[in-house]
Amino acid sequence: MSCEYDFDYKTKYEFKDSVMRHAEIVFEWNDEEYEICSLDGKKWLFCNHKDDSEDMFFENIDDVMNHKIGDDKLIDICTKFTVIERTF
Repeated sequence: MSCEYDFDYKTKYEFKDSVMRHAEIVFEWNDEEYEICSLDGKKWLFCNHKDDSEDMFFENIDDVMNHKIGDDKLIDICTKFTVIERTF
């Protein structure tokens, strides 16, 4: 039995809710792979899989949503990037 699931986010609300619940999210944007994960249920780590010098730590959900990849805020591209895997 095949179980194919579309992990991509359909709405900004769905993405923000997922991050607020500390889901682990791996996604691709402009041929780069990124990850958002919870460190301790209170903070988030945002990282670029190719360049760990870009790792960022956040304690506020709005800071995560407004984090930019290039000129694009995460909240603005969350329905456009390709989700590779995520927890629920």
